Amino acid sequence: MNRISKVRRLGSIFSSYKSGGIFLPYPPLRLWIESTNQCNLRCRVCPNATDFDSPRGNMDMTLYRDIIRQLEHRANDLNLSHRGEPLFHPQLEEMIILARHAGMGSRIHTNATKLDENRMRSLLDAGPDLLSFSFDGFDKETYESVRIGGVFEETLANIERLLAEKKQRGNVRPYTIIQIIQPEDADEDYLEKLRAFGRRFESAGLDKFYIKKPHNWAGNAPGDIPAGTGFIPCTFLYYSLTVLWDGTVCPCPQDWYATMPLGNLRHQSIKEIWNGQPLWDLRKRMQRRDLDGLICASCDRVFRPAVMGIPTENIKAFFGETLAGYNLVRKLIRK
Repeated sequence: MNRISKVRRLGSIFSSYKSGGIFLPYPPLRLWIESTNQCNLRCRVCPNATDFDSPRGNMDMTLYRDIIRQLEHRANDLNLSHRGEPLFHPQLEEMIILARHAGMGSRIHTNATKLDENRMRSLLDAGPDLLSFSFDGFDKETYESVRIGGVFEETLANIERLLAEKKQRGNVRPYTIIQIIQPEDADEDYLEKLRAFGRRFESAGLDKFYIKKPHNWAGNAPGDIPAGTGFIPCTFLYYSLTVLWDGTVCPCPQDWYATMPLGNLRHQSIKEIWNGQPLWDLRKRMQRRDLDGLICASCDRVFRPAVMGIPTENIKAFFGETLAGYNLVRKLIRK
């Protein structure tokens, strides 16, 4: 989409969200496409640590190509990761390239443990728009106590090697982020150690070092509803869909166990699901704040600080990424 189309789409989303629209006259702007739900870590902050029952697999490329065909030049970007480690998908780079050829950006969130030299080069060659490293801790003890199964020195070396290669190539793409989850009991001393760890990347070519407050995965991970915040209707229902590796569509990435399936893209189209009865009903209930029996009732995503009824968390990043693109965001941050 060009910038004018993006402005119009964002205007339509805002209008539909504020008016409590049920039928949406536009396709989803962003999708979470679960390339795989396989993962080699059991992190304390992730439901994967206790999820031993979900079937595991990689998204079939025939299904992925069909999704791309339906979204071509209509969606802004795809998150090619969700519950698993995306580097477990052997054709992840092809997924990135197919998205770009269809006029869509791609975003990858990885734990970087499988980012060996060959995979690092092929990933840079494919050129995702955003590459986010999930790396919790500032030293071996803190990292390995959270990222169960990871090795601090190896993972850090993988990240530093990619940043060095990207810098040597003079690559603009991908926009790179190191994201660290802030423990709920973190004091100022702990936070300063995190910030000091982040400063080591200032000359390494990293675009952003992000200390993120944890969320509770709709009650599937530790965390309480923030005190002093009011209810706001979920924004996911108005701009995005989440597609699991087997084609199951969920209303948002917080629905870890697919307790609210909307359909399956092996048998239905995105258009049918986006304006299908299950999602209509969910939008109606959200507007009425009728959350009984839904995981939404335990989700901290609908109890957040807001301005004009829109969540303030990440709002600048969302609009910046969508309208300006990562190149301009990078320049503004560096200024």
